[in-house]
Amino acid sequence: MIDISLTISEVILGSVLIVIIGAIIKPRVPGKWKTAVLPSVLIGIAVISAVGAATSLSISGTGSVTAKNWKVLSPIQVGGTAPTCSAGTYADTASITWGNVGSPSTTNAYICVQNADAATQSYTASSTINPNSGVGTISTSPSGATPVLAGGFSLVTVTLTINTGVAGGTTFSTSTSIS
Repeated sequence: MIDISLTISEVILGSVLIVIIGAIIKPRVPGKWKTAVLPSVLIGIAVISAVGAATSLSISGTGSVTAKNWKVLSPIQVGGTAPTCSAGTYADTASITWGNVGSPSTTNAYICVQNADAATQSYTASSTINPNSGVGTISTSPSGATPVLAGGFSLVTVTLTINTGVAGGTTFSTSTSIS
């Protein structure tokens, strides 16, 4: 479904375009406003609709996180400022709700990881996106071996970038593995 909601600036821009087009083709003969002004109004409405549709397309997605020998905080925060990882409800799996994202856009999901082991251990994190072509890219930071003290916490940032021109209504899924 295409969401054609317009911002105030888009409405103002469209109104200005209508006035400009109307002034350019204003009727030279009295009584001809229907043939001169009406087309300019229709053109203005079409421009507003196109601008609104192009800037309001939504792409939606979900993701899963699986931790092997690690625990992840649930729920996972998407967007905003990176959290400080500390005590909370940690589990072996969690979900990422990316929600509706625009095209193009970049969004971060923040995964708090806990070392539930009695000794220091290192983890690696990686992510994939499906479909893996055309929608965008996904990266995980840190991606290399990251040591965490026994009972300690670490933050994994998953960055999702949606490409320009992705069709509205497109859905995707992501998968992040921590091991």
